[in-house]
Amino acid sequence: MPSRHSHVASVPLAPLSEIIKLEPEKEPWCAGYAPSQGRRCHARTNAHGRYSAMMLLNEGTKDLRAGRSIDALLEDLAPYVLCTRFHQNQVSDLTRRWKRQVRTYLDSQVAPAPPASLVRLSSRRVHLERTIADLEDQLALLEETIRDRRLEVARYDQSITINRPSHREDSTTRSAVSSNSGREGAQQKSPIHQKSLCHDQHKHKSVVR
Repeated sequence: MPSRHSHVASVPLAPLSEIIKLEPEKEPWCAGYAPSQGRRCHARTNAHGRYSAMMLLNEGTKDLRAGRSIDALLEDLAPYVLCTRFHQNQVSDLTRRWKRQVRTYLDSQVAPAPPASLVRLSSRRVHLERTIADLEDQLALLEETIRDRRLEVARYDQSITINRPSHREDSTTRSAVSSNSGREGAQQKSPIHQKSLCHDQHKHKSVVR
């Protein structure tokens, strides 16, 4: 069954024996409490019980690191480290103490949740970064459009320059037109001039007579 601390384990957790302060091989005596003596019981546990306890402690360490609950395992562990003569009746108390120690340890390994204000700031930053990215894309598209329009204008100006007549051609054309106009004017005035000469000659003849 998954534990409520299943998200813990960014770093390896300590062994279960270290968390609950239990070393059956190094301390081969009862884990119970002797009220009459005001201390831990000094009765020795049997070898089979210590071996079984060590197996469960190793299994519990693996379960903790995998994020699984070890409540049932702790209940199975307690009888193996209590003397059979005086303290088997302390299984429930010992199990509750171990569970409390495990919860306290696991809670200390959980990183505190960031303040709500930091969460809001982080969300706002993500939004701003996305907005900036969108604006940069739009700017790049606009710059590309401007380049295309400038190229179109340059091509248009070039086509006008190619098709426009030169200044010399314009001057030559205007001179030719002016010359032709002069000749036509002279031709139109010649008959009138001739008539005027004839009239003057006739008038001169009349005076002589």
